[in-house]
Amino acid sequence: MRNLLFVLLAGLSAALVTWRQHGVDRLRAELADQDPLVRRGAALALMRRGAAAAPAVPELAALVADDAVAAVAMSALAAIGQAAEPAVPAVAARAMGGDFLLRARAVFTLCRIAPEHPQTASAVAAARATPLLSTLAVPAR
Repeated sequence: MRNLLFVLLAGLSAALVTWRQHGVDRLRAELADQDPLVRRGAALALMRRGAAAAPAVPELAALVADDAVAAVAMSALAAIGQAAEPAVPAVAARAMGGDFLLRARAVFTLCRIAPEHPQTASAVAAARATPLLSTLAVPAR
């Protein structure tokens, strides 16, 4: 009886892993949709998956330049954590110019995904030199 239960649990666990990966693959495809609401929804769903959404880092990094979904894409990258380090160049570029709220989100994201990266240090320094962002609670370098 115990062996049967173990086999059933192992099978259920394998099915769950397969389902979660299939979900990430579907969401990755939705990140390329023409509709910004679909892209935003997919990025939000990936954010909720946290580190399990790491395969979507390239697509999320590409969306950082898209004003319609940039904030949610950066939030998803921050939720993924250090596995999102390949997105540092795109996020760092966003931290250097544009809307100050998106710049603040970019600095936060950089501090979450690559706190020791040189581009993070540059973004934090630039944020502190900007009047609207100088009061951000960012880690001291």
